[in-house]
Amino acid sequence: MPTTLPPLPIVDPHFHIWDANTLPNPNLGELTMKALPVYSFLNYEQDCGVGVAGSVHIEAVVGQAKGAAKALDPVAETRFVLEKVGAEGVKNVNIVAFVKLSAMPEAQAVIDAHKHLAAERFVGVRMILNYSSDDPSLTWPQVERGDFLTGGVPSFKEGFALLAPRGLSFDLQVNWFQLQDAATFLQAFPETVVIVDHMGCLKLGAGDEEDAKRIAVWQEGMKALAALPNVYVKLSMLEYMRSGWQHKETGIATAEVMSSEISAAGNDVEKEISEGSSSTTNANTVVKARVREVIEWFGSERCMFASNFPVDKCLLGGDAQPTTLEALVLAQHALVSDLPEEQTLQLFSETAKKVYKLK
Repeated sequence: MPTTLPPLPIVDPHFHIWDANTLPNPNLGELTMKALPVYSFLNYEQDCGVGVAGSVHIEAVVGQAKGAAKALDPVAETRFVLEKVGAEGVKNVNIVAFVKLSAMPEAQAVIDAHKHLAAERFVGVRMILNYSSDDPSLTWPQVERGDFLTGGVPSFKEGFALLAPRGLSFDLQVNWFQLQDAATFLQAFPETVVIVDHMGCLKLGAGDEEDAKRIAVWQEGMKALAALPNVYVKLSMLEYMRSGWQHKETGIATAEVMSSEISAAGNDVEKEISEGSSSTTNANTVVKARVREVIEWFGSERCMFASNFPVDKCLLGGDAQPTTLEALVLAQHALVSDLPEEQTLQLFSETAKKVYKLK
């Protein structure tokens, strides 16, 4: 396990709290609810173990399909978070709330309600858009269609236009094969700050040939987004990308995946590949290459590490440690420990502070 920490304190731009007993949320999934039905600010602070100067609570409503039998009230979540902030003594926390931007004109009223409740803490909106017509496992709960970014739902564009004038950012969560469409859509909104969640949700482990194809599609999509100066990236949910990434000794992925296109990831990564077997290299190398590519394309001033706790706490449970934020930060820092301190400061605190307006 790595032992060096980045400059402290850090800023964590992506975490959640919930209480399935008082505010049920079936969109979180049966497994999560069984393993962790309650996760509070106090639980989060206990998990931290390192200095955290500020955090951003990201909505966990997930999606809101039209006419859903179990529709959730996104404003109720914001109210719940604010109540817990007051009761548990948390200070420097801002909020990214759920708004179904395609539900016009109601979306404007929901934005206003979030603002009325949270005031300056309300800094952004997330409406998850992960959708696949071919693989149901790549469609997030209650995301009912995949053409929000391609003009199939004109009201989504109308709702998206509400954000910039109100000083609100947008957390963009899509699958890797939706990134190019996102880049095309966002060209019309140069004034809106956009943060790509979880490095574009690249999902590997589907076999050598398929992984190579996925990486190629992801690379083109991320490069297209990097060309837009208002777009930022969270380096997070890496366990979703490739299980076992935090251990150099574990995880198997083909060397074919590590094509010449990853040269931007640096000499150390290329050296690891060349020293590996001709047929395999480990998950840590695969993930490190992807992280370093993103930093090269966007610059550290537009990238930020995030915990995604407690989701990653669940993903990283059992044999695939770490399960504390301190251990996760150690593993994240190991991916970039050779970078200058100025860049690590940006990656672990300064970019997030700027984008999410933290004190």
